[in-house]
Amino acid sequence: MTKGGGVAVYVRSTLQSAVWKYSYDDMMYELLWVRSGGMFIGSLYNPPKPQYQPQALVTYVDSCVQQLMHDFPTAEIVIAGDFNKLPETSAVAATGLTEIVRQPKRGANCWIIFTSLTRWCLTQSGWSSRL
Repeated sequence: MTKGGGVAVYVRSTLQSAVWKYSYDDMMYELLWVRSGGMFIGSLYNPPKPQYQPQALVTYVDSCVQQLMHDFPTAEIVIAGDFNKLPETSAVAATGLTEIVRQPKRGANCWIIFTSLTRWCLTQSGWSSRL
């Protein structure tokens, strides 16, 4: 983890949730997975000057998603965070997830959300699944 970095996922206290760990969890990557019901939420921070090559992070995220899809074939997957110049096209191509939100943070950096959800909508308070 980088100095000043870190990730979090906030879950409403009325919802059951638990941290999910990838089999080959690597603390070098700031990626936290939380399971709530049939949904897995990944919170990612890619620092501006990471200690790894960008493709290594894409491969790591893809491996996490592949394990989730194998172990929980009906799960819905969401990854959100600060990708700091990580080419999102490579993350989309690797994971098969769909980019649904791109919000400028500062400068060229963006908050990005990828999802496996097929039904979603954007509201004033954010995005939500239409079930």
